[in-house]
Amino acid sequence: MNNKIRSISRSMMARLIVPAFMLLLPLLAVGGAPGANTALASAQLPASTLNSNSNGAADKYPVLVMRVYFDSLTQRDALANELSPEEVGTTGGYLTVIRDRALYDSLKARGLRVEIDEAQSAVVSGMGPQPDLFYNGYKTVEELYAFIDQKVAQYPNLVQKVDIGDSWCKTHPGTCTQPDANNGYDIFVMHITNQAIPGPKPVFWAEAGIHAREIATPEVMLRLTNWLLDGYN
Repeated sequence: MNNKIRSISRSMMARLIVPAFMLLLPLLAVGGAPGANTALASAQLPASTLNSNSNGAADKYPVLVMRVYFDSLTQRDALANELSPEEVGTTGGYLTVIRDRALYDSLKARGLRVEIDEAQSAVVSGMGPQPDLFYNGYKTVEELYAFIDQKVAQYPNLVQKVDIGDSWCKTHPGTCTQPDANNGYDIFVMHITNQAIPGPKPVFWAEAGIHAREIATPEVMLRLTNWLLDGYN
């Protein structure tokens, strides 16, 4: 049951799963500045509604977003090891845990203070407004690859697109079956160098977006790429 709940709670992040977005760069002396920051402008999640006496909320949603409070760092660490929380909000004195009613009842029976975030529970249960985490915000895999193609077309003497293999889902057909899963991707390397200048050259290798929830790091790579290419010479 726990695995099923975790699968449900993470399905909303499935579109964020990106293969390694890699840049193979020479050490270039260039000028320029990164582009303006891109905000997650349209991820309008409903305002959180916390309820510490929320058997009704616990009955309403199959997946619960809970704040589990602790009294000491020792208790925090023990609960973190036990519950595998989504985040450890130490300044707020609680762990954020996404699980089911059985865990909620168990924690309450142990005398722990547990609050249910009703708004977020509705979202992860698929019963509330679903945020668009990409529109006018972070990029999908397809948009990342379109960026590479755009730079190859814009700077053909500086950029090469290299296919170095396949993602795990593509090499294991039929195994990625959670909601919003796809059949996998090719993994591309973006090789940046002035091809008119022969080597050997020093090499800088950068990877971003390796893990499912690292949605900000590819954006850093995009800005680094723009900084190198738009400011070349």
